[in-house]
Amino acid sequence: MKMRYCENKDCKNGENNTRQLLTYQKKYCSNSCSAKIVRGKGTNWGSEKTRFKKGFEPWNKNKTRSNDERINKYAKEQENKQLPKSTRDNISKTLVKKYLLREIKVWNDGLTKETDKRLESVSEKNTINRINQILENGHWHQIGKHETKLLDEQEIKNNCKIERQYAVRISPRKFYSVDGYCEETNTVYEIYESEHNNHVFKDLERENEICKKLSCDFIIIWDE
Repeated sequence: MKMRYCENKDCKNGENNTRQLLTYQKKYCSNSCSAKIVRGKGTNWGSEKTRFKKGFEPWNKNKTRSNDERINKYAKEQENKQLPKSTRDNISKTLVKKYLLREIKVWNDGLTKETDKRLESVSEKNTINRINQILENGHWHQIGKHETKLLDEQEIKNNCKIERQYAVRISPRKFYSVDGYCEETNTVYEIYESEHNNHVFKDLERENEICKKLSCDFIIIWDE
């Protein structure tokens, strides 16, 4: 086999501090020689100190998507990459199976918001976010059968403008929706049907909270 020397010209591992003679198919005689040649190309091994060892500050330290264009560009590229649907389905089925068999244990297993402050905080944030979304999109609207007609008649009778399905925010995680509210007279209008006879105390508590929040008058119109 043809013999050759270590490709590191500064190698002193051979006899009399000369380049090491190689007798096998290899470019370098040791990791230290290899590290000297390929330093700066991504290696972090070898006995020789490289730029990735202790004391070296990486280029992306304290950099995020918001303050570095390279990281932001790479993150966007990764967002656009998506696994095939068949692969995602297989992963989902495997994970679900492992969860059911208790092979994977989640951090909140057996915990409740009453026993864990983290869950209590998450529950509080989720509730507030859900209420904010409901109020923003108007998904709480539940209009009674004769509600529109009765409130129209009330507008003519009192000569006022009644805003329909008005949301009253009692607290960050609690709100009530009233059938009508007149800002000019600070009056709440509620259309009660026969079913309200079954929860009188609940309606009274609701009325008191709304009146306390708005300092308003509360008029009940019965839909017989």
